[in-house]
Amino acid sequence: MPVPQLGEALTPDDPALTGFPVIVRADDVVSDDPGNSFLREFTRPVIDLRRRPIAERVTWMRRRLDAAWD
Repeated sequence: MPVPQLGEALTPDDPALTGFPVIVRADDVVSDDPGNSFLREFTRPVIDLRRRPIAERVTWMRRRLDAAWD
């Protein structure tokens, strides 16, 4: 199975996303509207996370999900 490269988008059927019920692409919600600071602030962590290697992203997301269920 090929391993996605840094910055490459995961596909919804990628095994790395198993267990994640909702997948949202940052590009689908980001706005360049200067008056939309809330949306930029809200999506910035997602965009920053997207720049990290996939294994690191999945580890970070799993940790957050695990913490939410504790």
